[in-house]
Amino acid sequence: MHTLNFAIQNFDENDKIYFAEDDYVYINGAAEIIEEGLTLAPYSSGYDHPDKYVNHSEGGPNPFIEKGGENTRVMISTNSHWKLTNSCCMTFASTLYIMKQDYEIFQKHCEGRDPGDFGIFCDLYKKDRTVVSCIPGVSTHGELQWLTKFVDWEKAFVESLNM
Repeated sequence: MHTLNFAIQNFDENDKIYFAEDDYVYINGAAEIIEEGLTLAPYSSGYDHPDKYVNHSEGGPNPFIEKGGENTRVMISTNSHWKLTNSCCMTFASTLYIMKQDYEIFQKHCEGRDPGDFGIFCDLYKKDRTVVSCIPGVSTHGELQWLTKFVDWEKAFVESLNM
């Protein structure tokens, strides 16, 4: 909430903003692709979270996953394929205008030490706010079990150190 409040106080409401957890790795060009997602939905993520492919009945954490995936629609932008997804982590892009409209949802789920990202995006969906994630992902969470598939993340990490 501190970051969102800072953005509200210091940025124009038409500005695109990016919330980034500190344990993500990106491929080169990820920022442009994540921003491109905002042409398709109010919220955009570069992370294609592997939990979206683990059935809940088989121990996956997301209760909406069955038959190896989520109900979605696949779209295309200039540089990437995208899918509508039911949630993402706290690393995403939007505009300040949208986030100001959704402020109460973020406030509701960010009261404690750890934000309730899944609850945020479930409530946003009820408000007809969608989130897209690019496929394959252009960013990944740093937890080894949750690395975005189909990217050599060790190579991407080394390249990011040399930028």
